[in-house]
Parts: sequence; structure tokens; C-alpha cells
Amino acid sequence: MSLPEFNMRGTLEKGIHTCRSDEFYERFCYGKNTIRSNYKEVLEQMFALAVNRNASSVIIAGSFVTNKPEPNDLDCILIVPNEECCNLQTNELLDMDGCELDIIIISESRKDIIYAFLNMLSKDRYSLDVGMVEVVLDKYKDKSTWEDYDDYYSVETLLVAREAYINRHIIRSVKKKEVLVTVCNAEKFLWWNYEIAPIVSSGGWIFAPYIFFEDCDVETLLQHFKEWLSLIYCTYESDLCVYADGMGTFLLGRYLIDESKYRKANFDKIILSKALLKPDFNWSDLVKKHTVNFVINLLDKSAEKNISKHILSKLKRAPFFGEAYICGFKDEGVLNYPYNDMGDLSSEDFKSNVLPLYHMEGVMQENIFNVCLENITEIMNRDMYTADINLANSLFNNTYYKE
Repeated sequence: MSLPEFNMRGTLEKGIHTCRSDEFYERFCYGKNTIRSNYKEVLEQMFALAVNRNASSVIIAGSFVTNKPEPNDLDCILIVPNEECCNLQTNELLDMDGCELDIIIISESRKDIIYAFLNMLSKDRYSLDVGMVEVVLDKYKDKSTWEDYDDYYSVETLLVAREAYINRHIIRSVKKKEVLVTVCNAEKFLWWNYEIAPIVSSGGWIFAPYIFFEDCDVETLLQHFKEWLSLIYCTYESDLCVYADGMGTFLLGRYLIDESKYRKANFDKIILSKALLKPDFNWSDLVKKHTVNFVINLLDKSAEKNISKHILSKLKRAPFFGEAYICGFKDEGVLNYPYNDMGDLSSEDFKSNVLPLYHMEGVMQENIFNVCLENITEIMNRDMYTADINLANSLFNNTYYKE
């Protein structure tokens, strides 16, 4: 067994690379009184725990297995023989002597979950492939037993893994603060916003709730909402994440379409519940213009009975109104995410099931300039259109580039 050299991006090539614990210490725990060297004792304890639980290996991923001098934390998967070996409390980020560890303990019988986590950890925030390291603790099993994780990739299981990964420790969110906007009616969501405010704020978000009364004149309400949302965007100069429910989805859709009179905000992720927009709403056009990054539509079997008849009759003839809350959006750029009888979303449901979705693609804003330069060809081939090809030259010709 031998670990390969880092590539030009400072990561290991795609795949699971195996090594013994002493080789791992030498490669990744170097220096004296450094962040990396401080992890050696912690790793020794973790490997001892793995052996105690009859695990043959530990899979380590994230910034710790890159050439980054000061990694943020250590992400690892501990695969154990059965569910009884999973009784270690791992629902929080562990901090041992100042060293942060994200430990995921999974029974080897849950292969679907294991493959989902491996696929999640095998990509960086730009969806570029990165390598992982399997530290083999049993001398008779040097070869990785999970090398075929790529064959089991699916969006559905990846969502489950990412929700569980975010939910199992304190949601630390982002170094660069983002704004989370909720657009909901006052009757059902007034107290709900009070309940989720500390949850969202403790995650590092700027929380901006917009609450409206459904009996207001639609055009008057729309005018006020447009001005308010544009002000939020201009004030904080940050892409917006939005959770919109019912009539709030209609207001947001109209804001996105009526761009001529108002400065348009840019949106990172939008999550829609009980969406009152046409199924053929053109989300792809907004993504192409870089107005919106990602859209999730929560499909709920009970949605139809949870929308007031007053709102349906009020918006029935309004432009862009539709029943995406029943059949979803036709646009392939939208993820129609099934929910079973969601009903009125509680603050606990929001914390456990919705808030983690905003972390799906990763939001850490570190070394973005260097990563863009080093991966400009792949990024442009994957994410940009031919009309934007001149961006490559501007990136190389400008010393100080801001995203």
C-alpha cells in the first residue's frame, strides 16, 4: 500500500486510497506543535475505538487528506459489524483537545447509507472529484471493500446522507454569513418564525422573515414584497436563501419574473412548499442568468387540502399561478423532493428536515480564487455557457478577482 502524490489542486485523485496507520501519521500529521500534529493523538484514540468495535478500517475524507496546512476538521466514516456497535453518541461535532472530528458510525449492513456518504465525501464544493483514504486496521484486509461506491450514486440517497450528515452535529453553517428569508402567511407562521429564529441564527445565518396577511390586495402586497426583498439584498450584499410557503411562493415567483422595475437579488437556494406557480415555470432560464443557483420543490401529498380555498380563488386568474404544489415542476433544473403528509411544518421539522437542505452543495467560501484558477477548464466546461468563455481570460488577467 502506498498513498499517491497530490494533484495540481492539492487533493488526492478520485478513489479510496489505502494505507496503514503509521503511513497516515507520517503523511498527514506532520510538523511539531502544528494543527496537523495535534491530531495524531486523537487519531490514535479513534483507531483504538475502531478496533474495539471490530472495525477493519476507518475512511477519512475532507480537507485533512489534502495539502492544506491547517485543515478545519477531520471527517471520517467508521464502518462496524452490526447495529449494536453503533451506540456511541455521535449526534454532535466532537471536540477533543481542540481537534474537531466529524465521526459517522455505520453498520456494514447499511450499504445504501455507506455508499451515499462515500459519494457525498468524494466531491468538493465545486462538485469536483477528490480522493479519500482508508486506514486499514486489519492486516488481512488491505484492499478497500467500498471501492465501487461510484456505481451506487443516486440523488435520492445522496440527499438522505447529506441531511443526516448536517443533522448529526451542530449546524455551524458558513464562515461568510448568508441571509435566510422566510416568506409565509401570518396566520400559520407568525409564532413559527419566532421558534425557528434562534435555530437559524445559531447556525450563523442572517434571519429575515417576511410575514403577510392573505386578505391583503395581491398587487399591493407584491409591490411591498419586491421593495422589501430588494432592500434586504442591497443591505447585506449576500446571495439569499429562501423558504417560501403557499402564497409566498407566488410572491417570490412574481419577484423573479418582474425584473424590469426592480434591482434583482441573486439567490443561492430556494425551497418551496405548497408552490402556487405553474408547473412549466421557467426556472432554467433564471439559473442560466445566474439569478438562482438551486431550487427544491417540496412535494406533499397533503398539500392540496392545506391550501385555503380563499387563496386559490384569489390567485386563480393571476399570471404564473399554477398547481406545482400537486404535480411538481416540469423543469429538469428543479428537484421535486417528495414529502409524506407534511401538513403544517413545525419548527422541529424545519430544523431536522428542511434547514439541512440549504447545505447540500456546501457553502464554505475558502480559497475560491485559487481553486477557480486551478480548475478553470473543468469549471467552465461543467458550469458555464459558451457566451461566457471570455471569463477565463479575465480570471487570469486580474490579480484580484472576486466571485
